[in-house]
Amino acid sequence: MGTMLLLPVKDRANSLPAPSTGDGGAWTPLVSLPPEEELLYLQLKELDLPALTIFWKRDHEGSQNVLDWARACKELAGDTFELVPVEYERYPTLARWWGVTALPAVLLLLDGKVVDRLEGDYSRFSHWIAGGPGPN
Repeated sequence: MGTMLLLPVKDRANSLPAPSTGDGGAWTPLVSLPPEEELLYLQLKELDLPALTIFWKRDHEGSQNVLDWARACKELAGDTFELVPVEYERYPTLARWWGVTALPAVLLLLDGKVVDRLEGDYSRFSHWIAGGPGPN
């Protein structure tokens, strides 16, 4: 079993407000990451560059399209960020920890914390990627 990590609520973008304890103090959930997921988390936390983290699934067309787009961005941008494709089915606890609720999911991480995100219906991504207006 992996190390138990305390997860501050402020690190979980789009999460529900944390429940409070009986004395009114904030309650911080305890999350146990399996060893492989903990290792990836620690590696992402220690990066010197922002990490464009793509949660994807092999049989999901939108995931493949976003992954292709991210690879093209990395090729153009060079060493300005790290591209980290993360297979959703292999790292489900880490996905839940960072609040991933739909695929594909693009998370911009800095020091292991989510600073921006886009996830869900690929049609939203295609408008965003092309720079055009989003769907109504």
